[in-house]
Amino acid sequence: MCQKISDETFQRGYQLYQNNQVSPIKQNNNLYAANVRDKQYYRVVIMINDKRKITKMNCTCPKARKGETCEHETAVYLKLKSEYHVFASDEDTSFLGYYKKQEYDKAIEALKQRTQQLIEQCRYDNMKQTLNGLTGLMNDYAGMTLTPPYTSQIEEIFITAFRKFLSKKKAKAYYLPWVEEIMKNQSLSNMIPLICQFNNYLPSEDVIPLYLNYIEYNMNENLNSEIMTYFIHHMSELSSNEWQILLKHLSVNTQEYQYVMLYQNLDNNNIKEVKRLYEQLKNIYDLKDIEVAIYKYEGDIHSFQQYVLDHYQQATDFNDLSLLKELKEMYGKNWQTAQFEIVDALKDKVNEKTYKDLIKELECYEYQAYCYMDSPSRIIPYELAHYMKDNNNQVYLMMLEQKYRKLIKGADKYSYSWIKNDIENELRGHVTTLQFQEFVYDLMMYFSNEDLNKELMLLLGE
Repeated sequence: MCQKISDETFQRGYQLYQNNQVSPIKQNNNLYAANVRDKQYYRVVIMINDKRKITKMNCTCPKARKGETCEHETAVYLKLKSEYHVFASDEDTSFLGYYKKQEYDKAIEALKQRTQQLIEQCRYDNMKQTLNGLTGLMNDYAGMTLTPPYTSQIEEIFITAFRKFLSKKKAKAYYLPWVEEIMKNQSLSNMIPLICQFNNYLPSEDVIPLYLNYIEYNMNENLNSEIMTYFIHHMSELSSNEWQILLKHLSVNTQEYQYVMLYQNLDNNNIKEVKRLYEQLKNIYDLKDIEVAIYKYEGDIHSFQQYVLDHYQQATDFNDLSLLKELKEMYGKNWQTAQFEIVDALKDKVNEKTYKDLIKELECYEYQAYCYMDSPSRIIPYELAHYMKDNNNQVYLMMLEQKYRKLIKGADKYSYSWIKNDIENELRGHVTTLQFQEFVYDLMMYFSNEDLNKELMLLLGE
């Protein structure tokens, strides 16, 4: 990982990975995405280049939005590294091989001393000269290809210098025009990624207009990843007009950024922009969870039901019932009647075991009860009886009545005792006393056995 990371963050990310809290990773070209289950689910996206090196990582958690590498990014990185083997070797031989390590160490120490001198000598009347001095130093180092440890050291030196500069009175009045000038100067464009890291120390209302102006008039289709990362971390602060500018200049080559922005907007409940981005990306990525979120937000239960049924009717297996559970949650109390249409539409698509799992997972007890009425059995599943009892469900009474009437019609004097015992044990406590009495009276009409009728009269306490 080329980002600087604390030992505590790394250990936390390692635990998340070891505890299997990272979902299977989805890949689209050079983009890898996964969900990490922590206090809630967070979405992590990692981009790599053709040399199999990380170019950018993003996470929807608060820590990552501040620009810090988080434990969720670490966990996904470890899964990619250990299980998917997508990265190149940790050894980096591109790092200006004609220099020796001690020469780099000396150069970095000299850079540190020079930036400290510039900041110590900075006064209100020479702020522009201080920025020009830092520009020269940044330009010297921005074009170098270094290994992550050296890159981190250099970035930390400049971050420290600019934090001290921006802490000085009226420094912002010089800094913002300076950044704008850097962006206009094509020869200094290699400095932009480093400059972007300093902008988290400025109010977003100052930085956002600056970047929007840049992408509207200068960047065209060559969007800079650092600028897009800034927008991703500050999406909730964009106005509607600012969103229009940003979306207008997102090219076909920036789908990975739109993908991250889509999930960020979903977290921010910005459903208008979610729908806009969803339409752009739905044919590129698997966005089932986004479509579900839109249906739930709009409360369009009928369209969602058709979507769910189409999905499962085309599926090759039913291992994942999450969409059906989402539909059940949307129906709420109305699920009792909706389940008949849904299960009927799916039951011919699955085998017997999967059908039983589906009934159990979705708590389709009313549907199951009607099935028992059609083919009564002496053994009623515990969870079915328990549910019907707790809900004082009329379907349960109908099911029992159907069951015992069929049994009684074929009964003789040798079987009436166990029928009577079953009625007593199965009904008493499951229904009210009045319902129990009415049910037994009704059943007596089907008996021709005088002894059994006497037993039933005793059962009623008469």
